[in-house]
Amino acid sequence: QNAARAMPTSAPAPSRSLLRRAGALVPPALVALAVGAGAALVYALAWRDGRAFVLAIDHADRFQQDFLAYYHPASAGVLRGGSPPGGYYYPAFFALLLAPLGLAPAATAAHAWLGLQGLAWLAYVLVLARGLCGWRVVGTAAVALLAATSYPVLHNLKWGQVSVLLALACFGAAAAALSFSLPALSL
Repeated sequence: QNAARAMPTSAPAPSRSLLRRAGALVPPALVALAVGAGAALVYALAWRDGRAFVLAIDHADRFQQDFLAYYHPASAGVLRGGSPPGGYYYPAFFALLLAPLGLAPAATAAHAWLGLQGLAWLAYVLVLARGLCGWRVVGTAAVALLAATSYPVLHNLKWGQVSVLLALACFGAAAAALSFSLPALSL
């Protein structure tokens, strides 16, 4: 009898808990995607084509110039054992992370990079929305609208840069450091 009383109550299975947490992401992600899609529609109506967007954002007339001129050649170079192109100032490990894109032709890799940029933007919005407003609908929509209309974010998209990915990595590193109470942060 004592053994039966001493047994702990069963907690939800880890997979259920994980599914529940993942399910909590769906509403804010849908809000962010809807706002992002709305902004993209407004941009499409305003600029009519990709070239007009590229020229409106900055002086260079090539979409994803940095990706095509530096990141893709560096990722392809890592696979061949070559050196990165001139003007590539990122760590070799970054080129190694991009190596799968180096296997594809530049145009295909650029489309994949654009998709990764979109996913990074969504994660960026969700991280900011969670921290700033706890994923409330209006707050998430406001964060998504700010991120979709931010010139630095549009500039990042136009050039094919890593700014949003870098900001996301910094947020992740800060969250990990705070959750693990790293001694480096304790003063």
